[in-house]
Amino acid sequence: MFYQWVSDNLNVAGQAVQEYWSHCEGLEFFSRLNLKKEDYATCIPVYWHMDGVKVYKNQKAWIYSFCSATRKGLSTETKLVFTLVRDTIVQKHSTHDEIAKRIGYCMSVLETGRFPHVDEYGRPFPQSSAQASRAGSCYAGGWTARFAGFKADWEGRVVAHKFERNYSAHNICEKCSATRANFGNFNDDAAYMGTRRSFDEYVHSCSARRLSAWVNVRGWCPDRNLEGVAMVAIASCLCEDLEEKDPHQTLAQLEKRMGEELWNSYKSWCAAHRKTPCSHRFNLARLGREQWNAFPEMGSTYKGAVIKDMIYWSAAYLWQQQGTTPGSNLRCHAMHALATFQKKIDENPGFFNRRVARETANYARVFLLFYQRLAADDRAKFGEVRRCYKLTPKFHCMVNLAEYIEHSCRNPRFEHCYAEEDLTRQIGRVASATHPRTMDYTTLHRYRALLQLTGVFRSQAAGGPRR
Repeated sequence: MFYQWVSDNLNVAGQAVQEYWSHCEGLEFFSRLNLKKEDYATCIPVYWHMDGVKVYKNQKAWIYSFCSATRKGLSTETKLVFTLVRDTIVQKHSTHDEIAKRIGYCMSVLETGRFPHVDEYGRPFPQSSAQASRAGSCYAGGWTARFAGFKADWEGRVVAHKFERNYSAHNICEKCSATRANFGNFNDDAAYMGTRRSFDEYVHSCSARRLSAWVNVRGWCPDRNLEGVAMVAIASCLCEDLEEKDPHQTLAQLEKRMGEELWNSYKSWCAAHRKTPCSHRFNLARLGREQWNAFPEMGSTYKGAVIKDMIYWSAAYLWQQQGTTPGSNLRCHAMHALATFQKKIDENPGFFNRRVARETANYARVFLLFYQRLAADDRAKFGEVRRCYKLTPKFHCMVNLAEYIEHSCRNPRFEHCYAEEDLTRQIGRVASATHPRTMDYTTLHRYRALLQLTGVFRSQAAGGPRR
C-alpha cells in the first residue's frame, strides 16, 4: 500500500525516487534540502498543491493537498487532502501563514523518518501519551520525505506566498525584473533577461510582514509558474485567419464561418486522428470575439484535454492556409512551434535528455517570438479598433518555463495541476453538501470515509474494490 502511493510501479519505487533526485541535483531548491546521495532511494519527493474551489452558491474554499512527485494517475488515488478552509473565515494572509507553518512542521518530521518528540509548537508530548511512547521510532521502515515543489495557479501563489510582484502589479515576476512595460519583449536582449533573482535575494527583498511563512518549509522557493497560453493563442490565430479572408465581413458572418468552416475542419481532424471532439460548436462567445476590439480567447467550456487536441488541430488547419491571406505564414509557424512544443511534452518521460530539453525550450521561445511579431503587426495595422493578439503576464511565465526546462530537463507535463484541480473539484462537491458551520470538519471526515469505503489505497495483491 505504501509503495503504491510512492510510485506508479510498486516494484521499483526506490529506483523511481532515486532517479528523480538525481535529476534535481543542481537546482536551487535541491541545494537547500541537505539530502545525501545515499538517501535518494528511500526519500519521497512531495509536491504540495493549493487551490480555491466554489462551494454552495457564491462562497469559496481553499484546499491544500499533497502527493508523491513520482506518481501519476487518478487524482483520488494519487493525491491526499491536507486541509481546507472557507474563504469567508480567512484572515487575509495570517490564515495561510498558519497553514504553511503546520506544513513546515510536517515536512520537518517527514525528513527524519521518525515520529516527533514535540508538537507543532515545540512542546514535548505528555509522558503518558501515545505520541510520547512512539517518539523516535521509524514510521515507514526507514523511508523519509522531502519537499519537491509547490503547485498552484498564479492566484493561489499570490494568496499563499504573499507575493508583492504578481499579475496585477507593475512588477509581475518574482524571479526576474520583468514589468508590465517590458514583459512582452521575448527577444534575447529584453531588459529583464539575465536578472533572475535567487532565493536569498527574494528573502532579503521582502519585509518581515510580506515574507511568506513557506520559508519554514525546507527547500521551498518561489518558482515554477505553469500558466497556459494556448487558449489565447488558438483563438487569436484562428480569428485573424477568418477575418483576413474577408476584411469587410460583419460579426454575424464571422460567426457563421466559425460554426461551419472551422467547426467542420475540427470535426474532420478529430475523426481522422480518432479523437473525441468537443460538443460545443464554435461561436463568437466561445472564442471571445463578440466585439472587434475584444481580444479572442477560448472560453472556459473548453477544458484542458480538448485544448490540447485543438493545439494540434489548429496547427494542421493553419498549415493548409499558408499563403492564402496576409500573415498566414506567421500564424502557421507560431502554431506549429506551439504544437511541436506540446508534442515534445506529450511523448517524453518525466525527465528529458539534454538534447530534447534544449529543443523543447527552443520551440517555446520560437512560439513566443512569432506571437510577439503577430501582436506587433496587429497593433500597427488596426490600433485599438480591431484587436486580435493579447499579451498577458502568462506569456512571461512561458519564458521562465523554457528556462526551467532547459536547466532542469524536467518535463512540465509531470508538474501541471490538472489532477490536483480534479481532486479539488471533487472535494468541492463534497463540501457543498455540508452545513456551512461545520463544513471543514464534516468534509474532511467524509473524504476520509470515501477513501476507506472505495479502497483507494488497498493493494492490488490484496484484492478488493478499486472504484
